[in-house]
Amino acid sequence: MVDLIGVRTMLVVPMFKDDELIGTINLGRTGVRPYTDNQIALFTDFAAQASIVLESTRRERQYREVQNELAHANRVAILDSSPRRLPTNLSSH
Repeated sequence: MVDLIGVRTMLVVPMFKDDELIGTINLGRTGVRPYTDNQIALFTDFAAQASIVLESTRRERQYREVQNELAHANRVAILDSSPRRLPTNLSSH
């Protein structure tokens, strides 16, 4: 990392949903200086909140997809239950 972007000190904070790792938040400094316990606690809390937001967003997207599928199924059901009209100008042979 030092050669690519000059990062000399890095903190990687895991993000969990239940006990499953869903991502990380990565922080870097160009100088060699450790993160304090307070900073680590702050970023850990931030990662926990971000995990909740990501899960909430995932559920909202899933909810909207189901709503769209149900709306489509409802439209199809209405169309299928509509009486079929034949053209009135059919000639009888």
